Amino acid sequence: MTSYKLTVVADAVSSPENRNAEISIYSIDGNILLGKISVVQSGISDEDANAMIVVTRANYSNDFTAYLPLDGDLDCYVDLGDGDIEYIKRSAYEGITHKYSASDPTSFDVRISGKIQSLNSIYLRFHTITEVKQWGRLGLTSMDDAFHGNTVT
Repeated sequence: MTSYKLTVVADAVSSPENRNAEISIYSIDGNILLGKISVVQSGISDEDANAMIVVTRANYSNDFTAYLPLDGDLDCYVDLGDGDIEYIKRSAYEGITHKYSASDPTSFDVRISGKIQSLNSIYLRFHTITEVKQWGRLGLTSMDDAFHGNTVT
């Protein structure tokens, strides 16, 4: 088995527009397309670059409840995208959930700022994150099982 490393380097972004590219991976002989990798470099925005921004989907199957995989030592604010902001400071994993007052399937941008030790979704009842818009700078030291079993679309 042969392994390869792909490194992508881009110039700094100086505009609010995202820059998108697609990398096609071919067999050694160049005849077979093995896959494609989408690369997105986010443009400069007014968003706090230190905050993690995820999209969570509230629907009938999860009883309109967000389940967030925040784990370990937490000292953070979570803006749940519906006007509610929670301050969380604790050391033991208890799961972060929030029930939305929506009655139709809806997506919410959730902004997390502060310090989070790890992301771990292995014990979540439902997986509700559909997208990571921005990783931020939260001091993550572990991503083990960050999105384990997550098939939400």
